[in-house]
Amino acid sequence: MEFNQINLTTRDHVDRRIVYMVLGTIAALLAIFTLLNAVNGIQAYREQRDYRAKIDDLQQQAKALSAENDPAAFDPDSAAALQQRSRQANYLIALDVFPWIPLLDALEKAVPPRIVLDRFVPAPDLKSIHITGVTPSMEPITQFQDALGNDPLFRSVVLENMDLGTGAPSRKPANSGNAIHFKLLCHLDLETLFPKDTYGGLWMTLASAADGKPRKW
Repeated sequence: MEFNQINLTTRDHVDRRIVYMVLGTIAALLAIFTLLNAVNGIQAYREQRDYRAKIDDLQQQAKALSAENDPAAFDPDSAAALQQRSRQANYLIALDVFPWIPLLDALEKAVPPRIVLDRFVPAPDLKSIHITGVTPSMEPITQFQDALGNDPLFRSVVLENMDLGTGAPSRKPANSGNAIHFKLLCHLDLETLFPKDTYGGLWMTLASAADGKPRKW
């Protein structure tokens, strides 16, 4: 009778302790990541709740002043100051909860391979953003504009400036050579960027706010 023989030295041996250690490390990292996300989410919720409480208090004070029957008791300066404070509180909320990640994701998806972005500047009123970059030809700029225009986060995209290599060197990025340097003005669709289910009427507050002074860049 013949027996099959197995040479154990030729079989692969897996150390289960190493596997368990790797799996345990991955599980621990996932737990830490989940915990950090939960803590950040709770902190953001608390800050947003505090801002909304401040706004509600300011609005109640403004209504109380407006409801006074005696015209002499109404102080226009105090009412204007309350309105200004309310706008500032709304602006702080917008800065705190502004959805930068969806906006940056949309830019990353829209930018063509032959375009290099070198600056991204939001307007002070958060209604638009300025983008500058370089490209070897005009075609990628047109593709970039079309892609941004088709994204629901953007309301309109305007080519503000295009330097074909004859502009002042200080306005061009380093090592840009003879590439085209361009600047785009992208108006944001605030209603899409700030969904009502998540942010309430914050988009209306931003849309109705007076335009701020543009930054020098």
